[in-house]
Formats: sequence, C-alpha cells, structure tokens
Amino acid sequence: MHPIIAGEIRKIEALLEGYLGLPPNTINLNTFQIDRFKSVAPSIRRTVERVVFVASLPNASQADIAFAVNASDFIEQEVGKPRVPKIIRPFYALESEINKSPAVNLCRHLASIGLSFYGIAYCNSDTLEGSQIAYFYAVTALVIASLATHLSYRLRSMAMLLTILASTIIGIEILLAFQPPAAALMLYFVLSLILLGSQLQLQGSSSSSQVRFGSLDPQLRDADSQHPDPLDSADPYKISVYHTPQEVMRNLEGRTGLGDQDRYH
Repeated sequence: MHPIIAGEIRKIEALLEGYLGLPPNTINLNTFQIDRFKSVAPSIRRTVERVVFVASLPNASQADIAFAVNASDFIEQEVGKPRVPKIIRPFYALESEINKSPAVNLCRHLASIGLSFYGIAYCNSDTLEGSQIAYFYAVTALVIASLATHLSYRLRSMAMLLTILASTIIGIEILLAFQPPAAALMLYFVLSLILLGSQLQLQGSSSSSQVRFGSLDPQLRDADSQHPDPLDSADPYKISVYHTPQEVMRNLEGRTGLGDQDRYH
C-alpha cells in the first residue's frame, strides 16, 4: 500500500473511532464491518467502502492517492456535522422547509404570539365553552408543534427533546389545575416570544448556521438547482464518494470510450 494512502487510512480509522465513540486503535478498515453500525451516515459508509477498495489496488496511481486524500477530508467534514436521529427527521425536515422562507418562519411565530395574546382575553374564565375549548386546544397544538420543530432543528438528542416537550406539557397541565386557561395562554405567549427571539438570533449568525445545521442525511440536503449534484459531473470511470466500485466496474464493462478504462480492472 502506498504510504500516503496508508496514512489517510489511519486518519479515517481515527475519525471513525471518535465518531462511534470507540477506544483508539480499535478499528482496522480491512476487517471493520461498518454495516453493523446503523448510526453511521450512508455517505460515510459508502466512502469508507470505496477507500478500502482503492487501498486494495496493487498499483496506486496519482488519481488513487488523490482520491484517498479527498475521501479522508470528506469523512472528516461529515463526522464533524451533527447527526439527526431518524425519529426527529420528519420534524427536522419540516423546520428546514420553514427556514427556507424567512417570511413564513416569521409569520409562524407571529401567529403563535398573536393567537396566544388574543386567547388571554378570549379564554379568561374558569370554565370554557365549546368554541373556547376548541380555540384553547388549537393554540396549544400550534405552540407545542412549533416548539417541537424548533427544538428538533437545534437538538441532536432525542432524550433531551422528549424531556423538554414532556416537561412543557406537564407544566401546562399543572398550571391548568390551579389557574384558569388564560394563565396557560400567557405561558404560550411568553414561550412564543422566546422562540421568535431564538429564531432571529440564529438567522443573524448565518455563517455559523451553515455548519451547525448541516445534515448527514442526503435526503435533508439543500437540493437547490443553483447547486447541481456533483454526481452529474463525476467521472463514471473513477471511484469517488459518488460512485461505488461496482458502479465503476459496470461502466467499464460498457466500453463507452471515456478515460482509462483498464485502470480499475
């Protein structure tokens, strides 16, 4: 194995050890069964498999060495991003769509603030009637849903997210046991103001948000047409983070005449 590729392999092993919380010097890519770790992002899993394939080639070319370096840099970038648990991803995806439009995001928070404020007067009685009950629970659902999506975009711990939501709901139930519903709506009003302030603060730091809110799940990546998928311009005859060794071999068998087709035979 070329010494540069060997060095990049060791770097990847160290990155994976930190990523998976394993002790140092416990991963050997030649024997490491990465599929056993379901928490590993698909992009990392695919890249590791391709690095192992390139490392197994008998004669490493400059392209192979460059790929190993780029792949280790890619994995270093990916393991540094926060991971999104699967159960949070629907909320995360919804919040991502909302955040694409600052106007929609602002209206979401202003609606919670306005409806909560109006509800303080509208539901200011110990016993609510039919329309008041419907209004109270509609505002409750809106505020809790807004809180859940807001937190899912900022927390990576499912336990912490559930703890905060459960504590909020329990706190509301306790408040309703001793105070009229208007007191709970006052709580919604304050909570909505806090969420709005948090959102404005995060939008003000756009440079850090590009890293903080990145996702390992390719389904959650920005598919903006102004940023075409690099797969569209990837060389079909070269191993890359976009092409598996199997895909390259199938392309080579097609003999369409591009590149050095015998390189990966």
